[in-house]
Amino acid sequence: MGGLGYAFGELVFPKLIFEMSQAWGWRGSLWAIAGAYVLVVAPLYRVALRPRRAEEAMDGGPAPAAPGGVRVEGHEDDPSFDVKAALHTPVFWGVLGCVSVLPLVVTALIFHQLALFEDVGWGQAQVPAAFVSFALSGVFFSYAAGLVLERVPVRLGISVGMIFAVAAIAVAATSSGAPAVSLLYGALLGGASGVLTSSNALIWPEYYGIEALGAIKGGGNAVRNGSTAVGPPLVAWLIGEAAHFERALVVLGAMSALAVVLALVMRPPARTSA
Repeated sequence: MGGLGYAFGELVFPKLIFEMSQAWGWRGSLWAIAGAYVLVVAPLYRVALRPRRAEEAMDGGPAPAAPGGVRVEGHEDDPSFDVKAALHTPVFWGVLGCVSVLPLVVTALIFHQLALFEDVGWGQAQVPAAFVSFALSGVFFSYAAGLVLERVPVRLGISVGMIFAVAAIAVAATSSGAPAVSLLYGALLGGASGVLTSSNALIWPEYYGIEALGAIKGGGNAVRNGSTAVGPPLVAWLIGEAAHFERALVVLGAMSALAVVLALVMRPPARTSA
């Protein structure tokens, strides 16, 4: 559900912030956002995010210990990895690489989307409609993937999401310039983002358990966020001053295709009893 909220925010906030900036300017908009956070969001966090009571089980985690310190039946076979053990499994680095490719690709394409739309012939006027398509698709596929990935290996979700990304890049690379095609491009890229959002949330506990989930997943997300800083300058270098995207789309597509293959061969590491 967290991923669904993120995808829904991508649908709502760009338009909202654009309208705010038109009405109040960028400074006024920033003050309004800050005020809303302090007066509305922060108090809601304080009410909703109360500390977990000692007798409560963690979400998806082991049940609390029974009297006498004996663990309740049903959780004895959960995988157990601390951070050091996780870092020593080769699959950790494979998973990290796979889930970091899409943030790099999506951020790079969105950062340069005005130039991209001009270069492929869609025109800058199609950017808002394509972004709505992106956001709607992200909302749908984030929720749908969450349901499906409860029944299939999460690595398949990563592969499917990256296939969506390869398809989106292929659409841009082979477009005849028809503006309507930009909606398909946006939907495919949004689908990739939605599927990968759910997959990233689920693969870490599936492969490494919950003993050190915060540290393992937090480290992974730090690398994913860092990858978003790499994409825009990489594409800027690839497109050059002429802003032609052929070479950049080939590189991004190849990275995405490699992630498809790598995700398919990743298997959970050997598990130790908790």
